[in-house]
Amino acid sequence: MIGAGFPRTGTRSVKAALERLGFGPCYHMAEIGSNPDHVDRWLPAASGLPLDWDSVLDGYRSTQDWPASFFWREQVEVYPDAKVVLTVRDPHRWYVSMQALIATRRDVPPDLPETGAAVLRTMERLRPVLDLIGERDRWWQVAVAQRAHCGTAWCADWSNSAMMCT
Repeated sequence: MIGAGFPRTGTRSVKAALERLGFGPCYHMAEIGSNPDHVDRWLPAASGLPLDWDSVLDGYRSTQDWPASFFWREQVEVYPDAKVVLTVRDPHRWYVSMQALIATRRDVPPDLPETGAAVLRTMERLRPVLDLIGERDRWWQVAVAQRAHCGTAWCADWSNSAMMCT
């Protein structure tokens, strides 16, 4: 199972469901926080190099959330029999949620417990990959900001076109 949805679209819930249904373990952004060495699996992408998907996803049977969901097309090429799961969310709520998440990204506070500081340092190491994803997906973020007032009909149109982009 390959996740194709943006973060903040229920990917953690789908991860839990996939694992409960026997498609686990499921690779999710949370895995990087728990396994800082996984950053090295993703860094070649920031340089435009192809990823070795068997190495990147070693030990996992499914994916959800970034960074994996950004590369869903590449995964489909390597795993053509896999099913693709697209998670979506109301564009208004998604935009507010993403803005809140992005706004919380700051320097490591000096009084942060070491466990939390380690996670933030790991995410900082992943920044080249996240920046790559952000640049490529900026068109979608701009579209959401400009068209959020159009309501759920636009979201349904986007969902249908995203599902057909294979």
